Amino acid sequence: MTEQYVLLAKRYPDVNYETIKKYVYNSINYSFIQDPSVKKQLLKDLDTRFKTFEANFSKN
Repeated sequence: MTEQYVLLAKRYPDVNYETIKKYVYNSINYSFIQDPSVKKQLLKDLDTRFKTFEANFSKN
């Protein structure tokens, strides 16, 4: 799925990082995952991954 977001960013430069980030969160929020605890954990993991990515990106 990550490759698809990279393609989105390359093909549509008017789509900014915040919008792509929203799409990623929506992919979990509106998924077919039934168990709320699973969704909650996935969102928590995603938060952590975004924080790490953004921290590493801001160093460069």
